[in-house]
Amino acid sequence: MSDEQLQSKEFEAEVSRLLEMMIHSVYSESEVFLRELIANASDACDRLRYMQQTDEELQKLGQDFQVDITLDKDAGTITITDNGTGMSQDDLVEHLGTIARSGTRAFAAMLEEKGESGAAGIGQFGVGFYSAFIVASEVEVLSKAAGKPEVSRWVSDGTSGYRVGPAEGAEFLATHGTRITLQIRESQQEYLDVSRLKQVVKKYAEHIAIPVRLIEVKDGATEVPEEVNAKGALWARNKNEILDKEYADFYRGLTHHFDEPAHIIHYHAEGRMDYSVLLFVPQEAPFDLYNGEREAQVKLHVKKMFITDKAEILPGYLRFVKGLVDCTDLPLNISREMLQNSPQVVALRKAVTNRVLTEM
Repeated sequence: MSDEQLQSKEFEAEVSRLLEMMIHSVYSESEVFLRELIANASDACDRLRYMQQTDEELQKLGQDFQVDITLDKDAGTITITDNGTGMSQDDLVEHLGTIARSGTRAFAAMLEEKGESGAAGIGQFGVGFYSAFIVASEVEVLSKAAGKPEVSRWVSDGTSGYRVGPAEGAEFLATHGTRITLQIRESQQEYLDVSRLKQVVKKYAEHIAIPVRLIEVKDGATEVPEEVNAKGALWARNKNEILDKEYADFYRGLTHHFDEPAHIIHYHAEGRMDYSVLLFVPQEAPFDLYNGEREAQVKLHVKKMFITDKAEILPGYLRFVKGLVDCTDLPLNISREMLQNSPQVVALRKAVTNRVLTEM
């Protein structure tokens, strides 16, 4: 049979089954749903900040960006609200109704076409939103695009498609942004505990630039919001402006040690890769220093969002070194829990290891 006689066909998939497999197979920990939704909210705020540079009407909305996480234990819900770009009904269909359609990736591509940079966000694959169904039996999204009057609503149980349409204005009173409400499954009730929720936020979003506030609803009354993440990332600042006490406090918070760092390695690298490094050599040797099975646990961040402490950035013989590496972009797997083997990653590991050995 000649090539001319062959018919071209597109792959078909049972979408609900594909979504189910992705939700329960991509992520190793259920808690990452909060990291993914906070990352999406942060990206939405960054996009609006960028759009305001050339749009005077959007400038009137201000730049007091924040992410609110509201916990209502009695209702069994967690709600994540941001005041970023928001989405129209068409946006909801395009971005939430199409698996692996990443608004952040599309925005980054648009910037690249214009020869601009600096506003690309954390998300890459367009699947992070669906991690909400790991813990939620139903997800409702209310959104209002910045500069648009309409409020739109999107609802799904993650198995039988979704419903989308206009919403009543009274349901979403903000001038712009998105509100995502998760109806928490019976098997995931641990996330209705305020201390557990706070722990997850601090683990993943402690150092992102946008404030993350935790709000608890008790007996129908809304408590005073509590800002649960730190103000900015110490490693992103100029080291000449950082006090020794700030370094020491950060070191103790990162390592839970009580000693002072014997040596601090803090620098920013630009070129083929753009990344910041903040590492500490402790004064006191860890009790398991001579345990050959113990791996180095340098934390990996991407755009200030914690990804993993199992990136093996440093070799095992430097396992006493503590700290983190924050990259603007790295080839991660779809769950963002593992680094893909690539020349870029090999170069990062080699560069950081050589710098540590040189400093020591």
